[in-house]
Amino acid sequence: TGMHSNENVVGLVRCPGSATVNGDLHLDNCMLYVVGDLVVTGGLRGTGAVIVNGSTRVEGGCTLTSDDNVALLSRGDISLLGNSGNSYNFQGLVYTRGNFTARFFTVIGGFVADGSVPGTGNVDLHGSKLFHSPVGNKVDLYVPYQQTLQFASLLNEPGQEDVPILG
Repeated sequence: TGMHSNENVVGLVRCPGSATVNGDLHLDNCMLYVVGDLVVTGGLRGTGAVIVNGSTRVEGGCTLTSDDNVALLSRGDISLLGNSGNSYNFQGLVYTRGNFTARFFTVIGGFVADGSVPGTGNVDLHGSKLFHSPVGNKVDLYVPYQQTLQFASLLNEPGQEDVPILG
């Protein structure tokens, strides 16, 4: 569950526990699912989606290229943490069922902090800039596998563990 230095992740990837990346996490047309928490001590870049069942913390940013576009979805809190001496960037879509914190980050795209449960949906911005961009709200993935999406309904009464993000 510990990834060391910069990581380049391709395709469909599932991490069975928590994951720590000591460096940049580069998504190359990737859908990454983390069962536990995710900590990235560098930038989150490339093209793809990161779905985290726990909390997500990105402790550094990156210089954006036109190809960078990441969808970051987390059941727990999302924290984008930088310091005032550097310029940190994130481009893409952020969705959290917890709280959203950005410190000295520029976020290009959009974010949603779902406040459907008491104590969640709080947004804390310090020294950060937010720019809405329709380009940042869409992430195109090419996965050469057949995918079947099944949406839960009240008819089969799914449990919380059956629907990782939306349940």
